[in-house]
Amino acid sequence: SARSCSKARSAEDDEPDSTVYDGDNDTPDSEDDDPPEADEDADGSNIDEDSFVQVGQHKSFMRALTPTEKAVALLKSKGKTLRSQTLSQLALELRADPFKKIKGLIQSLINRLLKEAAEEATQKGWCDTEIGKSTNTKDHMIAKIGVVSADILKNEAIKAKSEVKIVDLKEQIKNLKDDLKTATDLRSTEKKENQETIADAQEGEAAVKQAIKILKQHYASAATSARVADGGNAVLLQEDPGFDGAYAGKQKEGGGVIDMLEVIEEDFARAVKRTGQEESDSYKSFQTFKKESQSSISSKETGLHHAETDLEVAKLELTADLESLRQHQKLLDTSIQELDKLKPACVETGMTHEERAAKRQAEIDALKSALELLAPESSD
Repeated sequence: SARSCSKARSAEDDEPDSTVYDGDNDTPDSEDDDPPEADEDADGSNIDEDSFVQVGQHKSFMRALTPTEKAVALLKSKGKTLRSQTLSQLALELRADPFKKIKGLIQSLINRLLKEAAEEATQKGWCDTEIGKSTNTKDHMIAKIGVVSADILKNEAIKAKSEVKIVDLKEQIKNLKDDLKTATDLRSTEKKENQETIADAQEGEAAVKQAIKILKQHYASAATSARVADGGNAVLLQEDPGFDGAYAGKQKEGGGVIDMLEVIEEDFARAVKRTGQEESDSYKSFQTFKKESQSSISSKETGLHHAETDLEVAKLELTADLESLRQHQKLLDTSIQELDKLKPACVETGMTHEERAAKRQAEIDALKSALELLAPESSD
């Protein structure tokens, strides 16, 4: 009605920004600082009941707002919805600025937001690159530290095992050499004793043989002399024995002496044979022991050489691994520090890049909508 339009125009003249334009549903909303007559009623309407009874009358009121007022209302509404200080601040500034500056302010803000978007895209690209590099370095260093740490544990185990093995092998080699020396000394003494025993037995055997030979010759000669005297057919060649009658010797007793000497001779011969066999057996046994001992000593000395080599290699690798661990740990610490430095600019901003980009685009869309609302007034 004419009365309703008149009241709406009066309210607009008194407080141009008393209503907020909602770009989504084309309905006005009230601000806390609007005059009492523009405050919301209990049912959410800020329109006087006498003037706006029907929804159609409500829309008629919106059509009564100027493009500038609609743009301001839109910016205020979107500022609340998006919680955008940028839009809210612009809405406040537009209340006081003349119309000719409104489009310039809005376009300037659009350009600024577009510039910020481009800069942030560049910043995000830089952040992604730097964070990626530092993260890759960190992950690579963690992996390398794991490998180097495993190598250190392995070489420490080799070092400890080699040290124990070296001590053990040295002790075994010493014992083998001591045993071989003792056996060699005993063998030398035994050989000497056997040689002496054989020499004595051989000497005794030779002496007994000689004695037996002499006795046999003596008794044989005496028997021959007795036969010559008895037969009367031969001349006695033996010198006078110092007694009367022919001397025939003690043939019976002589036979017993020779038998005894022959037994002694056999004993000496058995001693030579027995001692010779013992010497031979002892020699063979010693040679077997000597060969086995020398072989074992040689094998253990080779093992000792290998263990000493393993120990030296493990020590060298441990030194290199510890230095490598120090270098990789340093690089890891540096990469973590770089990531910490990047957090304020690239991570700890309160919003994700996607959230900031979406909010900025919503602000740009709201500003463009405000420009579209201003277009009719500008064409006038």
